[in-house]
Amino acid sequence: MTFIRLDKPYKHWKLLNDQTGDYLRIVPERGGLITSWNCKGNEMLYFDLDRFQDKDKSVRGGIPILFPICGDLPNNQWQSPKGYLPMNQHGFARDIPWLIDHSQKDLSCLITINHNNYTKKFYPFEF
Repeated sequence: MTFIRLDKPYKHWKLLNDQTGDYLRIVPERGGLITSWNCKGNEMLYFDLDRFQDKDKSVRGGIPILFPICGDLPNNQWQSPKGYLPMNQHGFARDIPWLIDHSQKDLSCLITINHNNYTKKFYPFEF
Protein backbone atom coordinates (compact mmCIF):
# COMPACT_ATOMS: atom_id res chain seq x y z
CA MET A 1 0.00 0.00 0.00
CA THR A 2 1.28 3.45 -0.89
CA PHE A 3 0.04 6.61 0.84
CA ILE A 4 0.45 9.77 -1.18
CA ARG A 5 -0.40 13.32 -0.10
CA LEU A 6 -1.82 15.21 -3.10
CA ASP A 7 -3.05 18.77 -3.61
CA LYS A 8 -5.04 18.30 -6.82
CA PRO A 9 -7.90 18.36 -7.55
CA TYR A 10 -8.10 19.12 -3.78
CA LYS A 11 -5.93 18.30 -0.76
CA HIS A 12 -6.31 14.62 0.07
CA TRP A 13 -4.52 11.37 0.82
CA LYS A 14 -4.50 8.74 -1.89
CA LEU A 15 -4.30 5.20 -0.56
CA LEU A 16 -3.08 3.12 -3.47
CA ASN A 17 -3.03 -0.66 -3.67
CA ASP A 18 0.26 -1.12 -5.52
CA GLN A 19 -0.71 -4.59 -6.74
CA THR A 20 -4.12 -3.77 -8.25
CA GLY A 21 -4.04 -0.01 -8.87
CA ASP A 22 -7.23 0.39 -6.83
CA TYR A 23 -7.33 3.45 -4.60
CA LEU A 24 -9.26 5.57 -2.14
CA ARG A 25 -9.08 9.33 -1.70
CA ILE A 26 -9.55 10.51 1.90
CA VAL A 27 -9.84 14.09 3.14
CA PRO A 28 -9.13 14.04 6.90
CA GLU A 29 -9.41 17.83 7.13
CA ARG A 30 -13.04 17.63 5.98
CA GLY A 31 -14.46 15.13 8.42
CA GLY A 32 -12.56 12.06 7.21
CA LEU A 33 -14.61 12.10 4.01
CA ILE A 34 -13.84 9.44 1.42
CA THR A 35 -14.22 11.26 -1.90
CA SER A 36 -13.22 8.54 -4.34
CA TRP A 37 -13.07 4.76 -4.51
CA ASN A 38 -11.58 3.52 -7.75
CA CYS A 39 -11.77 -0.23 -8.27
CA LYS A 40 -10.50 -1.98 -11.41
CA GLY A 41 -10.39 1.38 -13.20
CA ASN A 42 -13.99 2.26 -12.34
CA GLU A 43 -15.09 5.05 -10.01
CA MET A 44 -17.50 3.53 -7.50
CA LEU A 45 -18.75 6.73 -5.81
CA TYR A 46 -20.70 9.78 -6.80
CA PHE A 47 -18.94 12.96 -5.67
CA ASP A 48 -19.92 16.56 -6.44
CA LEU A 49 -16.58 18.39 -6.64
CA ASP A 50 -18.17 21.83 -7.17
CA ARG A 51 -20.19 21.58 -3.93
CA PHE A 52 -17.16 20.20 -2.07
CA GLN A 53 -15.07 23.20 -3.09
CA ASP A 54 -17.71 25.62 -1.76
CA LYS A 55 -17.29 25.29 2.02
CA ASP A 56 -20.61 27.07 2.60
CA LYS A 57 -22.48 24.16 1.00
CA SER A 58 -22.93 20.66 2.32
CA VAL A 59 -21.01 17.95 0.53
CA ARG A 60 -22.92 15.68 -1.83
CA GLY A 61 -21.54 12.24 -2.45
CA GLY A 62 -18.51 10.35 -1.24
CA ILE A 63 -18.67 8.50 2.05
CA PRO A 64 -19.17 10.99 4.88
CA ILE A 65 -18.84 10.01 8.53
CA LEU A 66 -22.05 11.01 10.29
CA PHE A 67 -21.66 11.23 14.08
CA PRO A 68 -23.30 11.32 16.53
CA ILE A 69 -26.53 11.38 14.49
CA CYS A 70 -27.74 10.75 10.97
CA GLY A 71 -30.51 13.08 9.85
CA ASP A 72 -32.14 16.20 11.25
CA LEU A 73 -33.40 17.18 14.67
CA PRO A 74 -36.28 19.56 15.38
CA ASN A 75 -34.88 23.11 15.61
CA ASN A 76 -31.33 21.65 15.24
CA GLN A 77 -31.14 20.74 18.92
CA TRP A 78 -31.42 17.70 21.11
CA GLN A 79 -32.23 17.10 24.75
CA SER A 80 -29.07 15.95 26.51
CA PRO A 81 -28.51 15.26 30.21
CA LYS A 82 -27.24 18.86 30.35
CA GLY A 83 -30.33 20.35 28.69
CA TYR A 84 -30.95 21.27 25.07
CA LEU A 85 -27.80 21.45 22.95
CA PRO A 86 -27.31 22.46 19.31
CA MET A 87 -26.82 19.70 16.76
CA ASN A 88 -26.75 20.35 13.04
CA GLN A 89 -27.89 17.86 10.45
CA HIS A 90 -25.79 14.66 10.66
CA GLY A 91 -23.86 15.83 13.72
CA PHE A 92 -20.46 17.48 13.90
CA ALA A 93 -17.92 14.83 12.89
CA ARG A 94 -18.12 15.61 9.19
CA ASP A 95 -17.29 19.27 9.86
CA ILE A 96 -14.07 18.91 11.84
CA PRO A 97 -10.56 17.69 10.98
CA TRP A 98 -9.66 14.06 11.63
CA LEU A 99 -6.24 12.54 12.22
CA ILE A 100 -4.94 9.97 9.77
CA ASP A 101 -2.49 7.17 10.63
CA HIS A 102 -1.15 5.41 7.58
CA SER A 103 1.54 3.44 9.40
CA GLN A 104 -0.54 0.27 9.30
CA LYS A 105 1.26 -2.81 7.95
CA ASP A 106 -1.70 -4.11 5.98
CA LEU A 107 -3.89 -2.52 3.31
CA SER A 108 -5.48 -0.02 5.68
CA CYS A 109 -5.26 3.29 7.44
CA LEU A 110 -6.84 4.60 10.61
CA ILE A 111 -8.67 7.92 10.86
CA THR A 112 -9.79 9.24 14.23
CA ILE A 113 -11.28 12.13 16.11
CA ASN A 114 -11.38 12.61 19.85
CA HIS A 115 -13.65 14.55 22.12
CA ASN A 116 -12.46 18.05 22.95
CA ASN A 117 -13.85 21.37 24.17
CA TYR A 118 -15.41 22.04 20.77
CA THR A 119 -17.22 18.69 20.49
CA LYS A 120 -18.48 18.91 24.07
CA LYS A 121 -20.47 22.03 23.13
CA PHE A 122 -22.71 19.72 21.08
CA TYR A 123 -22.13 16.32 22.65
CA PRO A 124 -21.12 16.37 26.34
CA PHE A 125 -19.60 12.90 26.32
CA GLU A 126 -16.16 11.43 25.85
CA PHE A 127 -15.65 9.18 22.87
